[in-house]
Amino acid sequence: MSDQDPDGDERLAVIERRISAMQGRQNQDEKKKDDRGLPVGIGAIMGRVATELVAGVIVGAFIGWMLDNWLGTSPLFLVLLFFLGAMAGMLNVWRMFSGRGLAVGYFDEHRDSSEKEGRTDLKMASQGMHSPVEQFEIKPLIELSAGGFDISFTNSSLFMLLAILVSGIFLVTAMRRGELVPGRMQGAAEMMYEFVADMVRSNVGSEGRAYFPFIFTLFVFLLFGNMLGLIPYSYTFTSQIVVTFFMAAFVFVGVTLIALFKHGLHFFSFFVPAGAPKVLIPFLIVIEVISYFVRPVSLSVRLFANMLAGHTMLKVFAGLAVMISGAGGLAMAGSLLPFLALIGLTGLEVLVAALQAYVFTILTCMYLNDALHLH
Repeated sequence: MSDQDPDGDERLAVIERRISAMQGRQNQDEKKKDDRGLPVGIGAIMGRVATELVAGVIVGAFIGWMLDNWLGTSPLFLVLLFFLGAMAGMLNVWRMFSGRGLAVGYFDEHRDSSEKEGRTDLKMASQGMHSPVEQFEIKPLIELSAGGFDISFTNSSLFMLLAILVSGIFLVTAMRRGELVPGRMQGAAEMMYEFVADMVRSNVGSEGRAYFPFIFTLFVFLLFGNMLGLIPYSYTFTSQIVVTFFMAAFVFVGVTLIALFKHGLHFFSFFVPAGAPKVLIPFLIVIEVISYFVRPVSLSVRLFANMLAGHTMLKVFAGLAVMISGAGGLAMAGSLLPFLALIGLTGLEVLVAALQAYVFTILTCMYLNDALHLH
């Protein structure tokens, strides 16, 4: 056997020295401190925690202050929503540390691999951001079944029940005294009543008075359901197409039955436009029938799509603000822009929530008018 190559031993020694130097630098990086004397990443985590707590308190106090000014209940809602906002912030901090929320990358289970790959804080934070459509997932709270069918009590069922309870409590409390000179809360309830009554009177006429209780209940249920869905960690049941389609189908079947009972076979003249040329009548009948049966689809999709799109957009901007703030450094200042946009979008979503309740209700009035008066 030939002697070992001295040049080979020297190259091996050089490689070993380089490996030792690299390991030494890696250990130094792990112990590295930032300018404030904190371990690397702690500054970003503290910024994220502060953002969650402050945002929850500010948003809650602002909404409470607006409600107090509108209803004249100061400082009831201010104090209530201040603490609710703080609780929501603490809940999100807990979700962050437990890995259930928009977790900063330092709590990610792939921390070591991320550091080895040289990923930045911003990229690591983005890994913890959940899908914007995850908020629409239906989750069973009490699992029930009957005849092989799943009839579980879900988060959607819970917020439907809450919409009924909150609206009922609001109306009963507002009208309990029935003062001659109404306060703001009584004034808000009377304004809702007059608003729907005028809607029915204008679109259905005097014959619509018999159906006012149903239409008023429909409007209030949708309004409070949409508004409750804007509260953090709540659920918007009108963002589910199965819910909105069932409501639209119920309205569609109801007005059709009313028309059949009132007009009998004469109801089918509704599909023949008055004064139309006889040559075009076959084509017009097909068009009218299709447009009539599309009503529940358009009525349900309109409400579903608006609520789905609005809440998705809110989640995207909220995730962006949190992701940027979790990056630390100068990037935290950039989180102010999506946070301000989030406040503006929240106000816009409040308007959309009320508007969609109005649109659904007024279209119901128009369909009822067609059923009562045909053309």
